[in-house]
Amino acid sequence: MASQEELDWWNRFAGVMAEQWMLTPRLNSIIRADYENDYAEYLFRPGGSFLEIGCGVGWIGHKFAARGMRVDGIDFSDSQLDIARRLADEKGLGESVAYFARDLVNDRLEGRFQRYDAIIVNAVLHHLTPVEVDALIARMAALLSPGGRMYIYEPLAPRRESAARRVLMAPFAFTMRVLLFAIQRLGRAFGLFKSHFAEAMRQGYTGTSPDERAIPIENLRRSLIGNNLSIEEERPYHAYSLAVAMSIVRLKPDLVEWLTPLVRPVYGLDRWLFKAAGWQNFGDEKAVLCSIKATKGVAG
Repeated sequence: MASQEELDWWNRFAGVMAEQWMLTPRLNSIIRADYENDYAEYLFRPGGSFLEIGCGVGWIGHKFAARGMRVDGIDFSDSQLDIARRLADEKGLGESVAYFARDLVNDRLEGRFQRYDAIIVNAVLHHLTPVEVDALIARMAALLSPGGRMYIYEPLAPRRESAARRVLMAPFAFTMRVLLFAIQRLGRAFGLFKSHFAEAMRQGYTGTSPDERAIPIENLRRSLIGNNLSIEEERPYHAYSLAVAMSIVRLKPDLVEWLTPLVRPVYGLDRWLFKAAGWQNFGDEKAVLCSIKATKGVAG
């Protein structure tokens, strides 16, 4: 289960983390359009039931509810769920969405339905231990209807395949570290951060919660296959581009607007490096945010 430190962190920093993760509409369209189109096409079932595990502020589920699916969201953070309910009300989604506070490891994953046609897990599993990941995958698989689809998006740690390619990528990794360091240092030194981000940072906010860790992809593959889930595709999406975009969001509005165009070539660099070197060789300790599509066997 999430540690008390993790729970306290999310209840304390839910608002700033939600703002940073969701980005601005323009930034989101630059680096997430491919990813969002992918899960939207894969998971949408007209009139079907949809479960978002670790829904946070609910922005993914809201999109499926607006298209006519019945959406349940589960999260352990009351602060995040309060934001999700408020946003759903503002969007007029009514009874098409419902939210439930649950410990993802120890509680039953109860929503309104016994089975779901589609389940999405968006950047949740890497907050859990390997044993907890296995347990949660098993419980999600049990909730998925036969033939139902699961979409996972997590920072994955691959088994490195080529030392030579990793060496070739070192200059890119160094350049990105320098860029992120510069944004951090200059922002602090010259008061360039939005006031609420500056205050959160004074209180210890770094954008990374206490329990976060990348997931070894071999472990996740084994857990999915062992629970009657067939892996259809593994696809890398983000490495440096998301980190740069999330760093920019913390800055004052004029700077966000001025620096936003920088993210497009960084996203292009991510995609080029994935093709040129293979995402399995991406950097030294760098995890890559990847999607995994899986389908439950009809006999499960």
